[in-house]
Amino acid sequence: MGATWQNIAEARRRTDHTLQKLGVLTDLASEDAAIIVYGSIGRAEVTEDSDVDWTLLIDGPSDPQHSQLVSTVSDRLVDVGLNRPGRTDTFGVVADSHDLVLNIAGPQDTNENLTRRILLLFESVAITSPLVRKRVIGNIVDRYVTYDVVAPRPEPPRRIIPHFLLNDVVRYWRTMASDYAAKMWERQNEGWGLRNIKLRFSRKLIFIAGLLTCFSFELDPPPDAGAIRQDQANQSMRLATFVRSRLDQPPLELLSNILLRMKLDEVARKLMGSYDSFLGILLDSEKRKELKELKITDALQSNVWQEARRASHDFRDAVEALFLAERTLLRELTLRYGVF
Repeated sequence: MGATWQNIAEARRRTDHTLQKLGVLTDLASEDAAIIVYGSIGRAEVTEDSDVDWTLLIDGPSDPQHSQLVSTVSDRLVDVGLNRPGRTDTFGVVADSHDLVLNIAGPQDTNENLTRRILLLFESVAITSPLVRKRVIGNIVDRYVTYDVVAPRPEPPRRIIPHFLLNDVVRYWRTMASDYAAKMWERQNEGWGLRNIKLRFSRKLIFIAGLLTCFSFELDPPPDAGAIRQDQANQSMRLATFVRSRLDQPPLELLSNILLRMKLDEVARKLMGSYDSFLGILLDSEKRKELKELKITDALQSNVWQEARRASHDFRDAVEALFLAERTLLRELTLRYGVF
């Protein structure tokens, strides 16, 4: 693109450094339990004062020692100078694969369960026992795709889309937006500025990655796509295999691949440039502190807030151009499956 995005590069360097620190946990490996990190580490976007959002993912029988293991992980993170997760019950706890796989939608699918599941798919890294993460992700994708009930068709489908997964990706994006409003109400707007700008950028990026993954069979089809379209009996199983292959890259990588494939250079420059500006604000300790402590009544007088807001508008416009502005296949997929 003829551009250099220094803040994205710096965030990746910091991510690598943080992952090296997390090496203090590698001796805690287990065949049925994995330490999974999410958030900025999972997106390769570590910045100033990034938290370590993690869970102990269990994919096996319960064990009283799991509780002790959670305490051990927490203590070691503090020992190497890493920040604990935020003050919710979503992270820093045991996560059971049975809940993630079996309780999709329905009354047992809490906000915490939905969050852990979607983030496991789109922004997670296994610090220990990567096979546990791979196994759980495989089962989640099977639940979404292989075991989805598809109405019989007299002819092969025109488009192959994992509808159940797509619906949950959209649900999660709206849940994040609603959860933001609820937290601001509960906390009397404490931390408003930082949470707001993250919703505009990094939270929206998860949604973008989810949409692109769901549309990826059409946007970047496998070599045997024609055969898969004709093989209705095994189509769901083969689609699940394809989707799993798209879940081992950070969201910005997934997005970059689509931008390059679609040859949307100007959109790419604006989109990546604005995201680079967002990370630049978070990498600046003074700017991050101002956003975190900013009162909503003082927002219009804050130069940092105005800078972040302008960058978010550029990001929004670039995302809209990517998905909707041109008469592309992505626009068709977005309108037909992402909206209605």
